Amino acid sequence: MFLKRVLAHATSVAVGVYIGSQYYGTLFTPHHRHPLQDPSTIKQVSDEKDHGSQLSLTETIYQYLENQHDDLRWPKYNIHVEEAHNHEKNETFELFKTFNEFGLPTNVGQLNVFSRFLSVTDNRLKIPMFVCWSIPHFDNENYVEKSDRKFSKFMKSPIFEQLSSFNPDNTDYFGSKFSRGHLANCGDFTGFDQEAMNETHLLANNIVPQDYDNNANYWLRMERFTRSLADDFDVVHVIAGPVFMPRLYDNKQEPDAARPKAGPKGEVKYWIVGNNQVAVPTHLFRIIIAERSKTEIEEEESQRKSPQYYAQAFIVPNSQVDKFDHLTKYSISLKELEFLTGMRFLDKLEKSGKMNPLCCNNLAIDANIIRQEENPLKEPTSCACNCDLPPWQDIEFQTLLWNKNVTEKELTDKWESLLRETNWKPSKDIIRRRNSKLEELRNK
Repeated sequence: MFLKRVLAHATSVAVGVYIGSQYYGTLFTPHHRHPLQDPSTIKQVSDEKDHGSQLSLTETIYQYLENQHDDLRWPKYNIHVEEAHNHEKNETFELFKTFNEFGLPTNVGQLNVFSRFLSVTDNRLKIPMFVCWSIPHFDNENYVEKSDRKFSKFMKSPIFEQLSSFNPDNTDYFGSKFSRGHLANCGDFTGFDQEAMNETHLLANNIVPQDYDNNANYWLRMERFTRSLADDFDVVHVIAGPVFMPRLYDNKQEPDAARPKAGPKGEVKYWIVGNNQVAVPTHLFRIIIAERSKTEIEEEESQRKSPQYYAQAFIVPNSQVDKFDHLTKYSISLKELEFLTGMRFLDKLEKSGKMNPLCCNNLAIDANIIRQEENPLKEPTSCACNCDLPPWQDIEFQTLLWNKNVTEKELTDKWESLLRETNWKPSKDIIRRRNSKLEELRNK
């Protein structure tokens, strides 16, 4: 009898979802389905609830996924949903739906759904494999901040509360000479509530050990470039994560008599920090997907309803980067990024025919997100903008804004000095930050 039961369930799949500390799941066979996933019983489940009540976020996601018949590669039911502090269920569901329709990175583990970002953690490396989030359109001049990172603190993930060996803490970073680097940068979350801001500080779900100079300079400029696109596009979607880049051997420059000719081609080396052995990535990647529903010339209503997407992938070393390096120096094709990470990206969006290259000034060989095999040096067509980082002077002035004891005179003198001596053209973002700080100082 036992053998019969085993054989009967040989094609079953164990699936479930974590909500808080509870696990809900079952064995699925073609004839055995959880009522929340069976389209024929969704209405029945809903009717069994109190009249006027709504499906939970978990149930909403399950219902949506069950009606998707195009792709079974993603482990759809291995999802953790943070319900407790989520007061914006509709926005969170739209975030999940958007990235699922793009094609979420595949070949990964449990997807953790937070109020404003999605994340998968590598339990062995103790860092996220990737993080996804969206930046809504905003006007720099009229932007209203709803949260502040000064009220947040870096903390252990509640998801791994019972799995302490997978859960890095702040002591892992103390004395490590690496900063706690956000993947979903908290600057993109100031327009959301404080709880969403707090979630960006979960170490296992959104933080990687990052070189201090890289975090405070070049990567910060990449973050601000990404956010600046939200001023011109309807919404900007981002996927970011770590890369562990192999170092390939060069037999001409590195002769090694002890290494046989048919031996290894290279090696992957990375540091670890803290007692929890948190892995330090060699590189960081960022995929930007800018969405635009309207064009300058619109003739048909159908054109307005079908958005176009402009995407570009970048990979930078997790170390100091020359401030004069152009951003497009670090562009990379999705195929190459998939090769390095072992994950697929945006495959559904690519198949839709709505994905265009973001950067018009990207002339690097094999750098376009869509390969141009015939003439890789040809300037991309149907592109959206020049991908230029904010001036390095923006960051130099920003360091002064971070100084709690800075005076109005110091700000004014530094501003005028940079304008006079470096031909600086301040970005809209730094102008807004400067004006906000000056107003704060004058109101003291």
